[in-house]
Order: sequence, then structure tokens, then C-alpha cells
Amino acid sequence: MNPAPPSLTLETAVEAEAIRQNFANMPAALYSSAIAALFVTFAVAKVVPAAIWGSWLFAMYAQVGVRWLLLRAYRRKQPAPFEHRRWGLAGAAGAALSGLMWGIAALVLVPAQQPEYLFFMTMVVAVLATTAGVASASYWPALFGFYVPAMLPLLYLMFSQPEGLRLLTGAMLAIYLPIFLAFVWRIHRSLVQSIRLHLEKAALAEQLAQRTATAENATREKSRFLAAASHDLRQPVHVLALFVESLKNELQTTEQHRLLGRIEESMAAMDGLFHALLDISRLDAGTVTPTVRAFPVQQLLDRITLAFAGQAQAAGLRLAVVPSTAWIDSDPALCEQLLHNLVSNALRYTRSGGVVIGCRHRGQQIDIEVWDTGIGIAAPNQQEIFEEFVQLGNAERDRSKGLGLGLAIVRRLADLLHAPLMLSSTEGRGSRFGIRLPRAPAQAMPGAPPTPSNSDMSAFKNHRVAVIDDEAGVRDAMTDLLQRWGLRVIAAASAAELLATIDAAGHDALPDAILCDYRLRDGHSGIDAIRLIREEFNRDIPALLITADTGRERLQEALASGLPLLHKPVQPRLLRSALAALLRSPPAASG
Repeated sequence: MNPAPPSLTLETAVEAEAIRQNFANMPAALYSSAIAALFVTFAVAKVVPAAIWGSWLFAMYAQVGVRWLLLRAYRRKQPAPFEHRRWGLAGAAGAALSGLMWGIAALVLVPAQQPEYLFFMTMVVAVLATTAGVASASYWPALFGFYVPAMLPLLYLMFSQPEGLRLLTGAMLAIYLPIFLAFVWRIHRSLVQSIRLHLEKAALAEQLAQRTATAENATREKSRFLAAASHDLRQPVHVLALFVESLKNELQTTEQHRLLGRIEESMAAMDGLFHALLDISRLDAGTVTPTVRAFPVQQLLDRITLAFAGQAQAAGLRLAVVPSTAWIDSDPALCEQLLHNLVSNALRYTRSGGVVIGCRHRGQQIDIEVWDTGIGIAAPNQQEIFEEFVQLGNAERDRSKGLGLGLAIVRRLADLLHAPLMLSSTEGRGSRFGIRLPRAPAQAMPGAPPTPSNSDMSAFKNHRVAVIDDEAGVRDAMTDLLQRWGLRVIAAASAAELLATIDAAGHDALPDAILCDYRLRDGHSGIDAIRLIREEFNRDIPALLITADTGRERLQEALASGLPLLHKPVQPRLLRSALAALLRSPPAASG
């Protein structure tokens, strides 16, 4: 069993990087040494016996070759940080061997009575020492290993014959050596400090990346949990909504209708929560694409006034809307949802006074602002309120005070619309929220299209609808409701079961429309089921999907299918409207 590698400390990593840089600079030192050796032997070849300079040159190239092999072995090995020390010591030993060879050159290749050769050798060794100082500054043992054996013989030769110029040159060299070493030491310390800072920065960046990945994983897990929980909770609520709608016509007494009204109020609260979660999921999933067009701000303000005038009056608050003739370029539906959430939030946290909605002209842009005289928001909390499920002053989680999702949706919508979101607030005095949108030139207002009546059940008579859902409770509730609307219903848990039922009943049982759950058993989807039925009968039977899913991938796949999509729990009026639209679209042959 191999022992576990030692733990990597910062100092070990710094030393490893210093050694790596030393090896990276080694080719410059090897080339310099090899070239300088040729110049020296050429210079002394006439005054030094060939056996001496030839032996020295051979030994010099031999050490250059050994160090080159060491460099190649290091590059192939790519040692781990904790393995670098022995490679560094081997490199320092090679530098010491090179320095020793140059020290020997000063002793054996310099004629005793010819000082010009000594000065020439001093210049060569000084240049090599300077090169080594630059190449090995990161790793002090390699520099020191070369410098000492290369320079000491020169000093010895200078002072061994203390005459005139030799003595002066020796004194200058003796002064230069410590100054140069001190200078290189400062470079060494700067390099090591730079390496340490770089590694610390890299370690911090890695920690940040790991924490970011952990946070992203937690967010994905939260989204998956919310999607799964939302799906499982939507199913029974969807069934309940269908049964309540069916029950309306069966009640007789006032008390029964009062109790049913209370049930519908509770269901409306649950429906609000589910649709808020759905809005969050759809925005996070990237399945919402703005449809930008020019429209008048007053149209938006009128709808908001209509939606909240009654609520403000019931709360004893004043809702003031400043008229505007401005036009803007944006998505009217998304702008309305954003402004709806801002006004709802303002009314919820205003106890007295009121809420004012108006516009400010900012050159080519329009600020739509919502002012309130509510409780205000302390400065430290003004960014926090845009997070999910954050409600200031509602520690008890009173559902009558909202869900804590409205402003989270506002932030996502503002990002989607590329509309800067503004907030200024003073605790105890009120708040101002706003969005900034591009201004558009005024245009002629188109005529409003006629609104079809969804209450006319006569359009459903003599039509047959197929219901596909793998939960028996949903099938039963849907069948009961649709039959009360005058429709004939074929219900099945899968496409195969529906085809078998139609086959047994004959071709007259072919449905005029299909209502299909998106997630079916055994990994099948409603998209596959609808495709299979259409292919079986070679007809593009009108169909829509009904889903309780809020997951990113499933929403994207459902929307990409091009099929109409309703989200559980489905409000009966929306189901009725969607079904009427389907039945107005006659099927066509798909072949």
C-alpha cells in the first residue's frame, strides 16, 4: 500500500514554484556556459597546452550535457509540488558543478605572467555570474552554488600577486561581490513574495469557485425540490378546484354557499402561491420571452387602477393614478405583471395615507413610479427584499401579508425587460419603487378585438373530449366537470389505453380535442401521447397540455412543443376558455 502524499502547505507550493522557474530559466544558463567556453578556449589555445584546455572543454561540455539531461527529465516528470525539493537540490548541484568548472578555468587556463588573460577571464565569469543571477534569482541555492566556486578562484589570483592593477581589480571585485549578492537577494525576495501572492490569489479564487459551485448546486437542489414539491401539491389542488366547480350547481342553502365561498377563498390563496412559484420557475427557466411593442402607458395604468381600486378602498387607503400620454417600448403583459406586484406590495405595507402611481419623463426614457406612505424599508434591507420568501415585519409568516415572492418576481422581470429597477425608502415614512423603460412615439390606437363569451356552454354540445392523466382522481374530477359542461368524455391513463378504448368503441369515438397531462407514467410525456394519437388517426386533433411541473427543462420542452399549456391547479374559467378555443379549431389531416 502506497503511503499518502504529504499535505501541501503554502510554503511548499512557493518553493516548488521557485524551483519550477529556475528550471524554466536553465536553458539560458546552459547556452551561455557552452558559448562562453568556446570563446575562452579559442582565446587561450595559443598560450595553454592543448591537453589542458581540451580536457577542460570536454569536462565543461560533459557537465552541460548532464544538466541538460536533468532538465529533460524534469520536464518529462512534471513532479508534484512536494517532490520539487530534491529536483531543486539536483539543479543547484548542477549549478555548483558549472561554477566549479569556471573556477578551475581561472586556475588552469590563465597564464601566470599575462594579466590580460586574467582580466578577460574575470569579464567572462562576471557576465556568466550576472546571467546566473537573473536566471536563478527565484531559487537561492542554485545562484549561490554557481557564484561562490566561480568567483573565489578569481579573487585568489588577484590577491596572490598583489601588484598594481591586479590588486586594484581584486579590491573592486571584492567590493562588487557582496553588493551584487545583496542586489540579487532583493530580487529573490521580490520574486518569492510575488509567487506567494500569486498562489494565495489562486487559492482564494479556487475557494471562491468552490463556494460558488456549492451555492449554485444548492440553488439547483432548491429549484428541483420546489419543482417536485410544487408538482405533487398541485395535483390534489387541481382535483379540488374541479370538484368545487362541479359542486356549485348542487348546493341549495345559503349556508352551503357561504361554506363553499370560504373554500374558494382558501383555494384562491393556494392558487396565488402556486402561480407565484410558477412565475419564479418560468423566469428562472428562461421560458419567458418578452414581446416588445409600443403601447400607451395610460393603458397600463387603467388596468392597474381597475385591479386595485376596490382593494385600496376596502383598506381605507387612497389610490391616486396620475394620467399620462406617454408611450413606451416594452412587453405590456410583463410590464403589467411587474407593476401589479409593486402596487400590491405598496398597498400591503401601507396602513394610512395611500399609494400614488405616475410617470416621470427622462429624455428618451420614462420612469414609472409607485409611491406609498407605508412602513418604509431600512437601508440595510433594501436589497434583501428582492430575494425569495423575504418579508420584513412578518416573522410569524402570516399568509394575509403575502408570500414574499412578489418583489423577487419584480427583480427577475426587470432584468428580463432590461429595465433598471429603482428604490428609495425612509423607514417609517414610505417608499418609492420604479422602473425605467424606453420611450416610444405616440401611435394610433387599434380597435379592441371582440371578447368571446366563455359562459356559453352550447358550443360544447355534441363534442367529444379525450382526457389523459395517470392519476385516477384527476380523471374523475375532469370527467365530472366536462360532462356538466355538456361534453362527452373519454378518460384514460395513457395514450395506449385511450387508443384501446377508441378501438373498442369504434371510429365514432374519435375525440374532437385532447386534454393531456404533461408527465405520465413510465417516463412518457403528454407530448409523446398526443403525437402517437395523431399519428394513429392521421389527424392533427386539437390538443393542449396540462402540467403541474415547474422544472426548467420540463417547462422548456413543453413550450418548445408548440402545444397550448395550462398549469395546475387550472382555474375552471381558463380551462373552459382554452377548450372552447380548441373546439373552434377543426382538425386537419396530418398526412
